[in-house]
Amino acid sequence: MNLSSKNSESFWQFVKHVCKTFCAIRENNCKFGHRIILGEYLKICFKYFFFEIVWRRKIFNEMILGKFVKILDYRLFITLFETIFIYDEYYFISDKPDPLVIDCGANIGMSTLYLKLLYPQAKIVALEPDPTTYKVLNENILTNKMTEIEVLNKAVFGRRGKISFYVDQDRLGSLVMSTNPFRVANNRRVVVPAVTLTEILTKYKVVDFIKMDVEGAELRVLREMAKSGAIDRVVQLIVEYHHHILPGENRVSELFGLLERANMEYMISTHKPFSPFLRDTYQDILVFAYKNPELTK
Repeated sequence: MNLSSKNSESFWQFVKHVCKTFCAIRENNCKFGHRIILGEYLKICFKYFFFEIVWRRKIFNEMILGKFVKILDYRLFITLFETIFIYDEYYFISDKPDPLVIDCGANIGMSTLYLKLLYPQAKIVALEPDPTTYKVLNENILTNKMTEIEVLNKAVFGRRGKISFYVDQDRLGSLVMSTNPFRVANNRRVVVPAVTLTEILTKYKVVDFIKMDVEGAELRVLREMAKSGAIDRVVQLIVEYHHHILPGENRVSELFGLLERANMEYMISTHKPFSPFLRDTYQDILVFAYKNPELTK
């Protein structure tokens, strides 16, 4: 039995993945509570199995932690829940009750929802370039009456203006939509407005946290911030670096250099260790960077 998507894993691969995730729930801190997160995860996995796999009926909305979420692809929704609510990839600590947060690559708004639940008074700027996904993001924010959130239908990039953006023709709300055409197999080109983080930061003295998942554009974004000096006003950021998004392209040292020159320390994580190591294998590398108070005095 296969999942009802051209891009999906087999049924048994899904079961194996879910079992592995159950173990992760037990091991991880789960900021919203192990029992709550486990209950939510069991619910969405059972619904996916019975509705989408057995009965072949698509699910387009869900209730998560008391919030209504409109969905474009339920399997991708499960992936977002795992990444954000089980692994707490975007967790950060702030001494402010109302930190300023910029969510680059907000997709349907699961990360925005997590950040707002983490800090209910947070001020958030959420950006999503894909017009279809942006509509769902905006609807999810309005439906749940979340305030102090500015939603922009723009790509975060190294320059402002119109740019080419590539969406997945087979999967609405894909998690690999990118400015890089090689990132999406069966892509469709759309032209979207782009903005720099420097431009966004002109409104603010300090940004407390940036979440950046821009599918291969992260170095361009950070280079521009370093050039303008805007990076000096960032307290914490999480960058998903797409290593070997193009085979043979090795620029991770440039990322670390940009952070070090901005007096930022960093921690590194990846969910995909390879043993034995395979050359030119793609990896998502999560980098959590933060200001070193001693170096900024």
